[in-house]
Amino acid sequence: MGAVRDTAEMKEMGFPVFSRTVASGFMLGKIVSLGFNVPVTVGGVLVRPGDIVMADNDGVVFIPPEHLEAVIDRAQAIQRWEEAVHALIAKGRSPDDAIAQVGPMP
Repeated sequence: MGAVRDTAEMKEMGFPVFSRTVASGFMLGKIVSLGFNVPVTVGGVLVRPGDIVMADNDGVVFIPPEHLEAVIDRAQAIQRWEEAVHALIAKGRSPDDAIAQVGPMP
C-alpha cells in the first residue's frame, strides 16, 4: 500500500480508495506493479483474490466468500442488539442498564 493522489476527483466519482498517505506528485514511472490478482497482506491480514472488501470511516474488513453468509448473519444480529440498546438509552436508561436488559451482544 502506497500513496494516492487526486483524492477530490475520486471522492466526486464515488470511487473508494484506501492508502497509507496522500501524495501530490505525479506517480507514473515512480511506482512498479508487483502483481495483479494475487494474495496480499494488509495490516497483517491475508487478502486473497475474490475476498470481499468492506470499508467505512471506522475501518476495513476482508471477508472470504465462503464466510460471507455467516458474517452477514452475525452483523445483522449485532445491529439488532445495538438498536435495542440504543432505544432503551433514548428512553433514559443508562448504557449499563440497557445492556443488562437486552443481554450480551450476540
